Order: sequence, then C-alpha cells, then structure tokens
Amino acid sequence: MVADAIAQWAGTRFATPVSVLSAETLSGGLDNYVHSFELSGDSLPDAWRGALVVRIAPSAQRLPFARTEMQIQNWLADKGYPAARVLTLLSDDWSLQMPAQIAQRAPGGQLLDAVQQHPLRVGSLIRLLATLHVELHSIATDGWPASDNIGTAAARRFHLIRERVDKGEVEIGVALRRVERGIAECTAHPVESVVCHGDFHPLNVVFNFDSGSAVVVDWTDATVDDPHSDIARTATLFRCAAIAGSSPIERVALHIIGPALAQGYLRSYAKRRPVDRTRLRHWEALHLLNGWAQINSLGDPGVESSSAGQQFPPWIVRGIQRRLQRTLRRAES
Repeated sequence: MVADAIAQWAGTRFATPVSVLSAETLSGGLDNYVHSFELSGDSLPDAWRGALVVRIAPSAQRLPFARTEMQIQNWLADKGYPAARVLTLLSDDWSLQMPAQIAQRAPGGQLLDAVQQHPLRVGSLIRLLATLHVELHSIATDGWPASDNIGTAAARRFHLIRERVDKGEVEIGVALRRVERGIAECTAHPVESVVCHGDFHPLNVVFNFDSGSAVVVDWTDATVDDPHSDIARTATLFRCAAIAGSSPIERVALHIIGPALAQGYLRSYAKRRPVDRTRLRHWEALHLLNGWAQINSLGDPGVESSSAGQQFPPWIVRGIQRRLQRTLRRAES
C-alpha cells in the first residue's frame, strides 16, 4: 500500500509510468513507521533507482518536525558526515497525506544486528559507534539549519515527564524535582554546545560489513546542545537495552550485557573527547526518568507512536527506577 502510493506520486512527479519492484515493512522507532521499497520507471532519476526507504510520521501535525529533520540530515551530509540524505518530503501531495521522508537506503543492517551476529567483534563495533559520535560532536555548528533546535535537549525530555506528573504520578514527581536541580546546575555552568543526535544507539546506525561503512539515521531529536546530554542518552539506552528485546530471552540477555556495552562505549568516547562524569550523571538521570515516563505513557489513548500500547515486563520498569536512584545518589554526592 505505501510503496504503491509512492509509485503513484513518483509517476506524476517524473512524468513516467512507475511500478513497484519490491516492498518491505521495517521495524520503526517510537515516532515513525518505516518501509523500504524499490521502484522501476524509464525516466526515474538515478537517485530514485535502487533501494529506497520511507519514514512516515503518525500524524499530519508532525510535518514541521519532518521538514526540520530533513534539513538537518542534508546539512550533515553536505558536511561529509554519514547521515542519510533525504530525497524529498511528501505531505499532502500524495494519497496517504502524512509527512513522509524518502531517502536512499544504506546497504547493510542495523549495528545492533551486527553486534548480535558477530559477538567476537563487539568491541570494535562499539568503538565504531563511539568514533561516529565523536565525529558528530566535532562538527562546527556554523550554519546549523534549525534555529528552533538549539538547547532543546532538556526541554524535550522534561515535557513528557511533566505530563506524567500532571496525570498524578507522584513517584515520578518526586524524582523530577531532584533531576531538575541537577540539570539546572549543568545549565548554570554551560559547556561548548555541539551537534547532538538525540537518540544515538546501534538501532540508528546502519552498518555494512562488506565495506565497513556506516550511516546514521533517525535525526528526529537532533539539536545543538551540551554533548553530555547526547553521551548520556547513548549510555542510558545501553544500560536499559532490555527494552529493545523482542522476546523474554533477548530481553534478559540485553539486560546482562547492556551495562558492559555502556562502559565500553564511554571508555572509547572518553579517549577521544573529554567527559565530565558528574555532568554526565545528571543527564543520565534525566534520560532514565524520561524512559520511565515514556513507558508509562504507551498505554494512554491517543498516543501518536508506532509503539503505542506496547507492554513491558514490570521488572524492566523496576530496573529503570533502581538505576535512576543510584545515578541520582552518585550525581548528588
């Protein structure tokens, strides 16, 4: 259905009959539905030949965010960073009438799959992730194309947390006051801002074993901000990796190895760029609290998410809560 709708649009746009050679639904993140496809048409531009991918937002209200994300990705690609360049952004000019970014599909698979399939190479793959992150944080921010996305990392995470507090979640409210104090301390002593991905982890890196190349995708939360926010997000996602498991066995395995992967990533990053550990813990606490709030919000009616309604075992939430308390104690000591 999605590929057919895009083929219909492409036929009109490029004035040529267009057919679908292949189509596949991919696993998306929390904010988009992701599909891959390949088109055929005599007059299709070269960039539209071969494997393509489309990321569809869950509502028309996401159009401004999708447009900003496209601008950021293409700006990064122009800088020589391995970000997926967006070919076009569809909105109300195609039959599904939802914001849809179309890009060439990078060859390979998710870096997480590479880690799972080649466990003996996990160290080199984690170092690759850290290197990609350091390279991103080293890009000069002059000409950043999204003036509204500067210094927004904390506000984005706090928004959902405060929504949960407004819904009467007292425990989250208690933790929120402590986290707010820590982030206020960071804000009072600013560091140089860098380009932050906002959700930098192995599911958002496409890795090609044949060429050794990698492409970073999903720039929905990109901003220019404190690099510790970005580093903390990655480390926290590793430590809470069980959330990404597709089965009970996989979740238990990720729960065991996740903290080790976080430490390996942090060590590798810190060899290349300095990291303030106290500052990092304050940001980790914010991301942990946001993760707790995010899980609690998935059952709410009207949630615009491809993971709405998903259920997680209670032990995962309890684990996040325990780690949050430990992180707060260390940050405040």
